[in-house]
Amino acid sequence: MSEFKVVTATPQSLASGNAAMASVTKRGELILMPWHVQLANEGKVFVTAAGTETAPITLGNTVIDNDQPEFILRVPTGTTVIPLFAQIVLEATGGALFEGGMTVEDSDPGAGTSTAADQAPTNMKSRGAGSTCTARQLVTANLTQVALRWIWRAGEPADLDSAVGGNRFNWNYMDQIAPVLVGPAAVMLYAANGTSGTGFITLIFAEFVGGIE
Repeated sequence: MSEFKVVTATPQSLASGNAAMASVTKRGELILMPWHVQLANEGKVFVTAAGTETAPITLGNTVIDNDQPEFILRVPTGTTVIPLFAQIVLEATGGALFEGGMTVEDSDPGAGTSTAADQAPTNMKSRGAGSTCTARQLVTANLTQVALRWIWRAGEPADLDSAVGGNRFNWNYMDQIAPVLVGPAAVMLYAANGTSGTGFITLIFAEFVGGIE
């Protein structure tokens, strides 16, 4: 009977056609590291956000405006992005009906009239390489969108100030199939409240320069 043996090795990304070594514990159990954890270990996962510490952004719209998202990640040519996690946290609302969500675009819609994101895309690995993507927030002049697609919708009909509903809305790639965005492309996040509102937006994404490895 033939034997199957595995030698200890450091997980790594290899080009197609190369032999790869599996990784095992000292007891010989095969290590299966979650995909997103391995990507972070390779320096391919980034986080970007609107709002800082206790200073939320003021939501720019009372209803969703496809052309004017609260947050946008622009993916340049030569870069591929897979969103992993998105979160909208409301701090204050002035009335009922919150609506939000995420869209993707298969072209660069531009920056419209907007400001740089409070937290630029930052590598989640200490001393990791910088991102090729750029993030903007609070768009007030229409973007140039060609093929907008909704990926996630969130909403709450009650006034969140009255504590009837939760104030935290999350999207996770493990809950549904994540889009694969080949640049030029964009990820856009929306957060609107019926009267007024403040809040925070966070986006975590995997980035591959030159294609997915």
